[in-house]
Amino acid sequence: MVPHCHKSLIFSLSFLRDVAFNRIIGVKKKVNPEGTHFMIPWFETPIIYDIRVCPHMIEGTSGSHDL
Repeated sequence: MVPHCHKSLIFSLSFLRDVAFNRIIGVKKKVNPEGTHFMIPWFETPIIYDIRVCPHMIEGTSGSHDL
């Protein structure tokens, strides 16, 4: 078994997306969807984003309440 192979697998859940940061190239343009992805430890680092939709309450003032 290869040492530290557990650090090379990235698991993305259905509500998360990740982009790989490469120490030479920089941020890669490919967005990884959900699933298991392989990255080289120390050389590549995942940047993980939460893409869930969150409700927001916006209050505004208007002349009447029926608008």
